[in-house]
Amino acid sequence: MSSREREVLKQKFDQCCMIVFVINVLVLVWFYLPTSRMERVVPVKISCPTLELKWQAEQRIKLPTKAEFAEQLRHDDAVWRSYLKSLDDDGPAEGGDKAEVKTDDVELDSDKDRRDEILARFAGGRNESGLCPVKPPGLVGNYTCACEPTTPEVLQALYPEVKSGRLQPSNCTARERLAVVIAYRDRYSHLHTLLSVLIPLLKKQQADATFFVIEQDPIHPFNRALLQNVGFLESQKLGTFDCYIFHDVDLVPMNDQNLYRCADNPLHFAVAIKKYGRRSAKKMYNGYFGGVVGFTKEQYLDVNGNSNLYFGWGGEDDDLLMRVQYKNYKRPRLDERVYHYSMLRHERNDRARGNVDRKLLLVTATDRQDMEGLSTTRYNVTFIKHLPLYVWVQVSFNLTEVMQTAPDFTLGVLKPRRHRNVPS
Repeated sequence: MSSREREVLKQKFDQCCMIVFVINVLVLVWFYLPTSRMERVVPVKISCPTLELKWQAEQRIKLPTKAEFAEQLRHDDAVWRSYLKSLDDDGPAEGGDKAEVKTDDVELDSDKDRRDEILARFAGGRNESGLCPVKPPGLVGNYTCACEPTTPEVLQALYPEVKSGRLQPSNCTARERLAVVIAYRDRYSHLHTLLSVLIPLLKKQQADATFFVIEQDPIHPFNRALLQNVGFLESQKLGTFDCYIFHDVDLVPMNDQNLYRCADNPLHFAVAIKKYGRRSAKKMYNGYFGGVVGFTKEQYLDVNGNSNLYFGWGGEDDDLLMRVQYKNYKRPRLDERVYHYSMLRHERNDRARGNVDRKLLLVTATDRQDMEGLSTTRYNVTFIKHLPLYVWVQVSFNLTEVMQTAPDFTLGVLKPRRHRNVPS
């Protein structure tokens, strides 16, 4: 071997030795980095003209996967708050990119909804827990409703998945269980027309909803508020519900983006109503809190439900709003372009059936709130029937017995009984 060849071989050998030295230094540095749950084994093959080295080392790198970071967001509030701050500062957080989890196009009702939506985006649009998405797919907005009379037999044939009044999504788990409570008397046609709209609406919204029809006997003037209390109490005996939607039988939702769900504050869904003969929906009077409202179980217990003293039409909605505000709940302003309803045509003599004592009752509404309402509801169950489309509960009550649940300072301002003896 010539001296020239030996010199070339020595240079190549020196180069290989230098490479090996650098690699060993890097291995030592990586070895002493803090460890995490994630471990990777990386085979490294080093070759040079005169020798071949095979080396395999265990490299511990502090780099949580996307799934691991999502779990931290789900269970660690400190990590969640830090991540939200990074979004507000327009900076991406570790484990995910802000553009991937943008939620501006989703109408979210609570911090919990926002967290679930972000976690779903981390999972590529699919929530790993099997929950239905926050924003259901395929919603189109406003629609027209012929609102023609129908029968329970037709509805059962169209929606066989509704069993014992319960509708459930087929391909995911609903985020909350709804109880839809409908106060009812002498509106058989309206009831099934309403269900012909509500069932497909809630099916598109991937809701887990159970329908409760609470019927009052014909003896006394209609007491819608008391029937809503009955619906809440009776539903508690049949299941555990997260959200209660108290729904008038003659109001039909006209936009499928009107999401039937509860939030951090009680919600008023019927922001605008299209009455028969009108061309468009209009807002009711300022402070209107009737038609369709939503409460979580905890919220309804907190306000002590509805007052039971309103026999005949009028006043119970205003009383309920006063109860909500007295407990320091906020009143979210929902978009009337989405939360609007059509009223089914019916005949009603408001003056004959109205509650002449409603203004007097409102004077003491908040004073008696904690001593009269859901906690003092008195009624007798005539029957409970588990029909395919709904749970039908018929009740009766004694007007005198109900009025005696009011505190003395309320009874003292009411007019004589003969003025409240209005026809039913």
